[in-house]
Amino acid sequence: MCPYFPFSARVCLNQHHWLALRMQQEAIVYRQCNKRLLAMLRPKRLQELADSLTAQDLLRCAQKG
Repeated sequence: MCPYFPFSARVCLNQHHWLALRMQQEAIVYRQCNKRLLAMLRPKRLQELADSLTAQDLLRCAQKG
């Protein structure tokens, strides 16, 4: 919870987790090392997925619940 008026809650999105889920959906083999994601066989697709994160994705995440 956020203690600052008028905001009562804060939503945080872990982009690495979001990206890992997208790669799992596409059956892309990857390795997660701390804050890095390494797509062993498809690094170009990994970059495309990372670049595809939009404000709409953030809004969709914040509106769940």
